[in-house]
Amino acid sequence: MQLKEILQGSGMALGFKFLGMGASYLFTLLITRSFGASVNGLFNLAFVVLTLCTVLSRAGLDTAMLRFTASLEAGGRRAGLRMAYWRAAAVVFTLSAPVSAALYFFADGIANTWFGKPELVPYLRWFAFVVFPYAMTMVNAECLRGVRKVNAYLFYEGIGLNLFSAAFLLSLFMFGRDTDMLIRAMTGSVLLLFMASTLHWIRISGILRWGAGEKGIPLKEMLRTSLPMLTSNLLMKMMGWVDTLMLGIMRPAEDVGIYHIALKISILTKLSLAAVNSVIAPRFAAYHSQGDMTSFIRTSNYATRLIFWTSAPVLVVILAYPYTITGIFGSEFTAGVTALIILTTGQFIAAISGSVGYILNMTGHQVVQQNITLFSIVLNITLNLLLIPVMGITGAAIAAASSLAFRNLVSVYYIHRKLHFITLYLPFKGKTNS
Repeated sequence: MQLKEILQGSGMALGFKFLGMGASYLFTLLITRSFGASVNGLFNLAFVVLTLCTVLSRAGLDTAMLRFTASLEAGGRRAGLRMAYWRAAAVVFTLSAPVSAALYFFADGIANTWFGKPELVPYLRWFAFVVFPYAMTMVNAECLRGVRKVNAYLFYEGIGLNLFSAAFLLSLFMFGRDTDMLIRAMTGSVLLLFMASTLHWIRISGILRWGAGEKGIPLKEMLRTSLPMLTSNLLMKMMGWVDTLMLGIMRPAEDVGIYHIALKISILTKLSLAAVNSVIAPRFAAYHSQGDMTSFIRTSNYATRLIFWTSAPVLVVILAYPYTITGIFGSEFTAGVTALIILTTGQFIAAISGSVGYILNMTGHQVVQQNITLFSIVLNITLNLLLIPVMGITGAAIAAASSLAFRNLVSVYYIHRKLHFITLYLPFKGKTNS
């Protein structure tokens, strides 16, 4: 993959990412302007719980299917690809059923005992019905990315949910404004996205035809690959959840809502990393399976330079106008300016570190990625316990930014030692490859 291909593919992906962020901000703006910081906090706490349930239900098979579909497609093994998908879907269904039941029946305990927020119960019970659809939507998205349908992946992975939710919420506002409408908008959007992504994958892969003549990848091998990825994915998700969850436990819902806006804005700094990853992750899997490390390293170097020069201007704008940006969501959200500056700095360090997570996962170092992330989460939890009681959302931001920077920089070091190239790009250092 040459620089021109990365630029073309990432440019399209970045456009889709901006569209997705625009839809996300529109949906969030509708929540904050209509219901305020407290409801925004409750909604995002419930969504974190839903996401945790779907990660458990996927058992790492979304990331594993990216790897399998990329290699099977590269080898022309479409029948094996279809069999792998059916096996993955069966596992996800088997796991999501008890997870959904637990979320529904233990909603009271989760809301009251964990968070001390009884008003969280209806959010959790509604979300319990969409654990399997949401989990399978993520599997479908990764499968589409594995066969290089990157635009489809970007839509199903992020854009569609926020776009549909905003459209549903605006439609429901015709009949009044209450939090039930917010919950229904989200659950309806998940169901619609699940149906659309499944139909898309059926059309692309022909999964309704069983793979006659080829048994495909054995389930045991799929799980042996996916389960370490489950741990790694769960830990990486926890990196983004710990601060929100601990704020939810230790602070009022309003603080969670304000912090969520600061976090959401800071992620703009890492948008180009997500866009580039969308394009190059399948290439990493293919290059590694072919033993072509020269192309692997060259692609990583091109991508890291592109990420730096597209992330730096975003960093500058956010640091220059933090009050103006947070004020868009309402005057109460300017209380999160200090948290925004800290989080943005942490996200920028993560961005210029390059695609370290995908590089480790796609080269068979998923256990190392898991261990690095685990240590980072311990650091995050420790800092949150120490800082949130005395500094509130600013303390949560310091904990999140510090642990994020630690995880990425340690990954950069490990890749340098074991794979013999440097992913981190700084303009005054010149080359990223050692």
